[in-house]
Amino acid sequence: MAKIIGDKRIPIDQLKNWDKNPRGLKEKDFERLKNQIKRLGIYVPLVVNENNIVLSGNMRLRAFRELGIDPVWCMVVEAKDEPTMIEYALSANDRVGYYEDDKLAELVSQYKTEIDLGNYSVDLGKTTDLQTLLDQFSPEILNDISLPDGQPGFEQMTFTLSTRQADMVKNAIAKVKTSEVLGQSENKNSNGNAISKICEKYVNG
Repeated sequence: MAKIIGDKRIPIDQLKNWDKNPRGLKEKDFERLKNQIKRLGIYVPLVVNENNIVLSGNMRLRAFRELGIDPVWCMVVEAKDEPTMIEYALSANDRVGYYEDDKLAELVSQYKTEIDLGNYSVDLGKTTDLQTLLDQFSPEILNDISLPDGQPGFEQMTFTLSTRQADMVKNAIAKVKTSEVLGQSENKNSNGNAISKICEKYVNG
């Protein structure tokens, strides 16, 4: 098992970028990164080995240099050989979870005037910024996600599905909403209308 040596503040001129770092960053994304650091501060340490080579956080190190941040908070790990260095880099950047786009859109939409959406992007199969995500959801869709209890003429239903089943339902709803099957309904983008049409087609054979 690899060894964690500990965390400490290291003068920035003693830190070395990993010349074999496999990750890159576009200039516009680098500007976003700097804005995030200025807004939120440093809450994640760089990961370095015993020789002060940065295994995770090479782009942040570049941002720290431009922003004049010194010394730098680092987590020091024992990584004497290249395979171990690669494993630390892979682990630190491993996307083990995923965003559920409708839930994220609903959450962010509540605070879109308080958060600079241009400073953040998310991975939804492909990388997108938060404003683009919100643009995919009309106000009607966001309202459908959370229907107030007791609203006359409506009923909120909750289902527990496996991930495979949930993906299938989402794909079916998306397919209906991009087709002409909803007709000229004023609430054309409604999740509820889409589900109703799918069920109607099944019931009518």
